[in-house]
Amino acid sequence: MRSYSTLGFTRRQRQRQVQLRMLRYLGAIAGVAALAFAAYETGRAQNEAEISRLTTTLENTETALVDARAAGLSAQEQERIARERAVAIAERYREDVPAGDRLALLQLMDRRLEVGVDVERLRFVLSEVQAVEDCDDAIETKRFLLTTPVAVSREGTITFGDQRITVTGQGTPAQDEEGRPQGWFDVAEPVSIRFLKLDGDVSLAEGVLPLTHRLVDGDREWRFQIRAQDERGFIEVSAQTCAFP
Repeated sequence: MRSYSTLGFTRRQRQRQVQLRMLRYLGAIAGVAALAFAAYETGRAQNEAEISRLTTTLENTETALVDARAAGLSAQEQERIARERAVAIAERYREDVPAGDRLALLQLMDRRLEVGVDVERLRFVLSEVQAVEDCDDAIETKRFLLTTPVAVSREGTITFGDQRITVTGQGTPAQDEEGRPQGWFDVAEPVSIRFLKLDGDVSLAEGVLPLTHRLVDGDREWRFQIRAQDERGFIEVSAQTCAFP
């Protein structure tokens, strides 16, 4: 009777152990499933966040490209406008700012005003100048010996206009092969030609020959052409007069 009781107890004990193992097994499966589900949810949330970030980045990039294109078009338009303005300024500069003969004339007028020439006198002279010049047909030509620091001659002076204008000059001595100065001037070097009027006014023509020079004496304008002669040491001066103004 006691042996049956022990056997039944042992069987029930084994059944409980089996049930406990099954519960543990099911619990382990449930835990793994819970971990897997949690990992899935975490991954899904991370993927959604990454997709959202990439979407925002793409939208920002597209916006930046649109802005860049707009800015590029704006820069081209600004460049076109700036180019047109530069052309307009250059044209206005050419019209308003003197150059060439106009500039030289204005500079000459400024110099005359600086030395005290009256504005009304300048205005009168300019207004009286004629487009067609009234000049004498006759051209007077004379020659003289150009002096140098080592050569002086009585032939070194000529006059024009009944001795109203005296012309002299000086040059650089020519040199021989050994560098010794000669008694005539070097035609390749600059010369200085001096024009003295009867009223004491002096003007100069300077540079390498040939040269030109103008001066006014009373109501006549004198125009000079200055060149070297074939004969060594001599200068030839041709003069023509025109009505002034």
